[in-house]
Amino acid sequence: MIDWAGFPAAVTYSFDDNDGSQLTYYEQMKAIGGRYTFFLVTQNFGVAISDARWKAIYEDGNEIGNHTTNHSCGTSNIDGANTAIQTTFGRAPSTLAAPNGDTSCTGQAPGRVFLNRGVTPESPVKPNDNSNPYQLNCYIPATGQAASAYNSNIDSALSQKGWVIYVIHGINPGTSHTFQPVSWDGLKGAIEYAKSKNVWIDTLENIGAYWLGQKEFAKAMTQTNGASKTWTWTLPDKFPTGKYLRVKVDGGTLIQDGKPLTWDPHGYYEISLDEKSVTLEP
Repeated sequence: MIDWAGFPAAVTYSFDDNDGSQLTYYEQMKAIGGRYTFFLVTQNFGVAISDARWKAIYEDGNEIGNHTTNHSCGTSNIDGANTAIQTTFGRAPSTLAAPNGDTSCTGQAPGRVFLNRGVTPESPVKPNDNSNPYQLNCYIPATGQAASAYNSNIDSALSQKGWVIYVIHGINPGTSHTFQPVSWDGLKGAIEYAKSKNVWIDTLENIGAYWLGQKEFAKAMTQTNGASKTWTWTLPDKFPTGKYLRVKVDGGTLIQDGKPLTWDPHGYYEISLDEKSVTLEP
């Protein structure tokens, strides 16, 4: 299995609370590259989810995540936000950000989303580690944090082959009045630095699905039939569809759904996690 789809490390920039300054700077973030996660509160909070700019961000390939209906945990608040996002964007969210890091969301998330982001600052998430998918640790940048502080987190991720998750609220200069607004210059420099280091910059869903899919594949049951070997795995409830895992083999042909997989010239096979089975034939 190839960690982080072949990148040396991964980073998710997640943005909470529907803050208008996120919309102000989105086009500049888009120009740098990467995909981002926006955790929206669905009722009477910041810029309403009905604002067309959120839909445009979603259609660009970014993620709209669940930050509850009213910025507080509770099964009805999570379910209500899931429904509102499904109605507005045409797809229910697959990830949750616990408001204020409330740990009660940890037990409420299973069966509603496949990942929940907490707010505990710890070391980067690493391939096949024991991080709790329903309380993923992260970093909250300080107010006006310089790019060098972000870059230190990225350097740590590179040395540990890990995944850094940021929790960002407002961006200054702008009209932000949210918790610990960051400076645009610092954030811009941080994203550019990660990109220059070939770090995988993507959503919580995309990187999280790869991380968790790899963990589930590592637990796969194996069955041998002559010279053929088959791996069979399960996926957690609410795991998003259309996700893949990149792997290498010493020889032979990998087969899914009765069809040989194509070897990518970059040096890997890409197996569909949806199939929940893959066979290696000589």
